[in-house]
This record gives sequence, C-alpha cells and structure tokens, in this order.
Amino acid sequence: MEGVAGLMRGLKLSDEERKGARIRISGKEKGKAATAQAVGKVMSERLAHPDAICLTLGKIWCPIKGTDCKEIGVNQFLFTFHQETGKRKALDNGPWMFDKDLVVIEDYDPSKRPEDYQFNNIPIWARVLTYPLV
Repeated sequence: MEGVAGLMRGLKLSDEERKGARIRISGKEKGKAATAQAVGKVMSERLAHPDAICLTLGKIWCPIKGTDCKEIGVNQFLFTFHQETGKRKALDNGPWMFDKDLVVIEDYDPSKRPEDYQFNNIPIWARVLTYPLV
C-alpha cells in the first residue's frame, strides 16, 4: 500500500485534469434507483406522521442507508429504499407494526393510483404444535 501512496504523491496533473470532469446520469439510470419502492398503509384511525414512520421502520429495513417516505394518502405512504435488500425485507418479513398499529406493505406499481392499492395481504407465520404425521 505504501508503494501506491508514493506513486500518487509523484503524480502531476495538467490544468485540464485539475478542472475535473462532470458525470451525467442518463434517464435510464435515474429510473433504476427509483425501482426500490413500496407502498404502505398504517391501519389506524389516528393519523401517522411520515417522518416518524420513516425513522422507525427505515432503521429496520435499511439500517445502513435508510429510506425515504412520502405521504400519498390518508395513512398511506410511498417508501423509497436506498438498498434493494431493504425493499425485500419490507415486503417479505412482515407483519410490521408502528405504534401498535398494523402496517401493510405492497410492491409499488407506477401505473396504479394510491386508491387502487388493496392492502389485503400480510405475511404471517403460524405454528402448529400437534399435527398428525399421517
């Protein structure tokens, strides 16, 4: 590693190289970042605050990079995950609770309106203790 640092110290940049370079992200790459999204609904009579939900559930779903949360309806939110694994965790590892209320998560579909989401499926594990083998 010391050899690389020594080589870097001896590096001479031209005036053109010192100006730097601009890197543009094409529209296709911008859309790629937005694909890690899901829509969620807090099943409660009380209004839920998007910042509180994002802070609480975001630490569970994406502990390193976090999430963004935007309110799109009454107790309905659009979650943007900064890690694809966070989206998978949110969709597959529920059920989720926020302030003692159920949070139902569905995969985001850009062709749907907020009122088109049903929020009628949640992943639940059931343990059966005395199940006959035959």
